Amino acid sequence: MLTVAAQIVEILKGQGCQYAFGVPGKPIVPLILEMEQRDMNFVLARHECSAGYMATGYALKNDSLAVAIGTSGPGGTNLLTAAAQAKAYHAPVLFITGHPPLTDMGKPVGQDSSMFGTDLTEMFRSVTLFSAKVEDANLLKKYMQYALERALLGEKGPVHLSMPLDVLIDKIAPFTSPIKLINDTPISGNLKQAAHILQDAKRPILLLGKGVHIAKAYREVMQFSEKWNIPVMTTPGGKGTFPTKHRLSLGAYGLGGTEAATAYMAEGVDVMVVIGSKLTDMSIAGLASEQYPKTMIHFDQQANFIGKSILVDTVFVKGDAKKNLQQLNTNYSSNRETPHLKPYWKKEIRDIEEKKKDQAVYQNLSTAEVMKCLRAVLPEETVVFGDDGSHTFYAIKYFDIVKSGTFFFDDVFGAMGHGLNFAIGAKIAAKQHLLLVLQVMAV
Repeated sequence: MLTVAAQIVEILKGQGCQYAFGVPGKPIVPLILEMEQRDMNFVLARHECSAGYMATGYALKNDSLAVAIGTSGPGGTNLLTAAAQAKAYHAPVLFITGHPPLTDMGKPVGQDSSMFGTDLTEMFRSVTLFSAKVEDANLLKKYMQYALERALLGEKGPVHLSMPLDVLIDKIAPFTSPIKLINDTPISGNLKQAAHILQDAKRPILLLGKGVHIAKAYREVMQFSEKWNIPVMTTPGGKGTFPTKHRLSLGAYGLGGTEAATAYMAEGVDVMVVIGSKLTDMSIAGLASEQYPKTMIHFDQQANFIGKSILVDTVFVKGDAKKNLQQLNTNYSSNRETPHLKPYWKKEIRDIEEKKKDQAVYQNLSTAEVMKCLRAVLPEETVVFGDDGSHTFYAIKYFDIVKSGTFFFDDVFGAMGHGLNFAIGAKIAAKQHLLLVLQVMAV
């Protein structure tokens, strides 16, 4: 027989999760002790929110389940912001919060997390894909199955389990991981229609969002843009999904966007292909209604925000962007000619150099120059986590991307202060690869 706490640790290790991030507290001590006994590393954070951010960075870099732990009451509420930020990244993080013994339910107990106090199960529902309280040891297997399915399959994202102290120390028969998770995302039935629209397009544009990062579709996006000869822009959240100085790159669009991307849209497009973006106000800032494309092709996991921001005829390509692009690249041909694009970054470099000439030597560097200097000294594989704030919008515009998948920014939830802890978690996940992780922060 195993305690529930021991069984949870074995399940986490079976999912490739070697680290847990959190802050101890009485109701979750049995879980942390089992981690120590079973060679799972517990990373002590200074604050639960930081622990949740670290776990998210770990999940993104390790491309696997991560876990964040907080005690009952305020320990759990401190994790809520981190859970919402993980949801914005579709990061598979299991948030585990403590709970006083079930035998004390209804009594006035300290840091109560039940319906009689601070109901953490209910509070986590809006910031996770699944939230439940395990009130019986025999329910653990089913609840873990639901949690892992929601975290790791389909759109992915954070999940939450509230674990009462007396349940954690209860004993159950050992079992292996509830199910073998195989992500078998179906291919969209609209690919043929999308290909026909692209074949007739006169002046298309490709807009890449954060979903390209989530799907790890970097190579497929590159092949798609080159095969169809479509100019590429990135949203603030899509920064880092496409090399800045590629012949088809127009740089960023929206907040932190380049003059070249803005000018291209102002001249008119007939087809816009959006991959992995909700098209938030940050992503389409400056886009006037008279600049809307005639038709859109929108790749996304969910239809929640399709047709909500740009009201034009839209073909929805549902499912995993990587798999759908693979099918589109393989099964459909293109006869589009290569567009003539002026390398936008040359003008911007000249503009910066001209400004430098006009400045006295004792004056501070401009933020744009700082980004250029950072790019010059950092290895091309450096991963940058841009924290939320105006400073990162300068990085979005001026920090060149050499390798796809090396810059991350959130333009959906936007919690300030998450970047440093994302970087710590990602560094822990990538320690075998000698990866340098940098946070862009305001100074």
